[in-house]
Order: sequence, then C-alpha cells, then structure tokens
Amino acid sequence: MTYVMVELNVGFAPEGALKDKRAVSEQRKKIHDAREHVIRHLDGFEYEVAAEFETIPYVGLAVSGDAAGALKRSKDVARVVVEERQYAHLTGTVPMVQADLAQTLGGVNGAGFSVAILDTGVNSAHPFLAGKVVAEACFTDFNCPNGANMQVGPGAAAPCTQSGCDHGTHVAGIAAGLNTNWLAGQPRRGTASGATIIAVQVFSADEISGEIYTMPHNYIKGLEWVYLLHQSPEFDVAAANMSLGGGHFLTPC
Repeated sequence: MTYVMVELNVGFAPEGALKDKRAVSEQRKKIHDAREHVIRHLDGFEYEVAAEFETIPYVGLAVSGDAAGALKRSKDVARVVVEERQYAHLTGTVPMVQADLAQTLGGVNGAGFSVAILDTGVNSAHPFLAGKVVAEACFTDFNCPNGANMQVGPGAAAPCTQSGCDHGTHVAGIAAGLNTNWLAGQPRRGTASGATIIAVQVFSADEISGEIYTMPHNYIKGLEWVYLLHQSPEFDVAAANMSLGGGHFLTPC
C-alpha cells in the first residue's frame, strides 16, 4: 500500500485567525465529521489509518490503488498527495547564525521559552542536555519505545535504536544545550542555552535495510501535538526544529 495525505474538502482557517474558542471548537468538529465521512466511504477497499489530526483538515492513510482512486473521485476530498520519505539532515551551527554573539553581547539565551525538536529522539540524560527536556512524545510507524506508533510522556522521545539515531540529540544540543562542566575543546552552549526542550521522536526504520526516515503523517502529527501543548499555560514554544528533508533541494533558496 501507499502512504498518502488526504486534504478534506471543508472550509478551514488557521485557529489563530478564528474569533473565539467556540469557532475553534466548531471547526474541529467539522474536521472530525469530514474525516469520519471519508473513512466510512472506504469500506470495502484496502486501507489503514496512519494519522488523524484534530486541528487541520487532513488525514494520513495507507491505501491500495483502488482506495486511492476512490479518494480522488470523492467530492469530500480536496486532494490526495503521495507521501515521500524524509531523511535526517544537519547543516547549521551556532556561529553560522551568530547565536554566540547574541548570547555573549546581548544576553539573549531563550530563557522562559521551549524549543520543540522533531527528530530521531533526544537523549535527555546527555550531560549537555541535563534538565532540559520538559515534555516528550513519539509519532512513528511502530518505532516508538513502547513498540507502538504513538507514545506520550517521560521516555517517549528516547532515541530510536538504529544507526543515525543520535541525530536528534545532536540537534537538541545545537538548539538549546548548555555545558555546565566545560572543558577546553568542548562546546560551551547551544543557540538558546536558556531554553528548555520539547522532544518529539518522528523517525521510523525500514524493515529490511534498517534505514531511518520520517513521513509527513508522522511529523505533522508531531507538530500538531506541539501546537496543542503550546496552548497550555505551562509551555511557551518559541520554535519547532525539523532538520530533515527529501533531498530535492540541495542549495539555499
């Protein structure tokens, strides 16, 4: 089967543009009802639900060719996009964005804010990240620590176990690491060393090669979880980092 993202044919506005909580609730119900209607009409076809979203008019599905055809013919579907695997990338450093100057000269270090890292997981026990990770979740194709495709809570964003799964810890260190026991030759701090980290593991592994990758239905689900977390008074999320891509664009914009 093929993974696809299905855009539902419903009126939609970003929740920040809606006038009040009632409007937000009404839009979420429309999204829910439209999604359930589309899924019901796939009865008799081969499909699996990969991800459901609460705040955006999409649903992630794994579908057969016949099911994909039925979706494309449905008046309840705006479009169907075939998903592609995305891979971990890391091309930036603290000096490149002059964050070291901002911290040294301007005293700006991200204190009071959180940075979400959607990646291969984060080793919260790493000395450079001691006490930094304040929330964890995992959205993958059955590659979470509990063996399922979703997990939320302490330990949920532990790094995946395949080769390359240290990538997320590296990214988290660049984003918000702080070396409290600095030795010569070691990095002193990350870009926002005063910020905390929200760790989200979104990488799955190929069953044959073991190669790690992520899919849009996984990291979009992770982004929605971060968005909902940001709405609580406990978290002020300043940014979400995704150092990943599909290899289509290899030069600056």
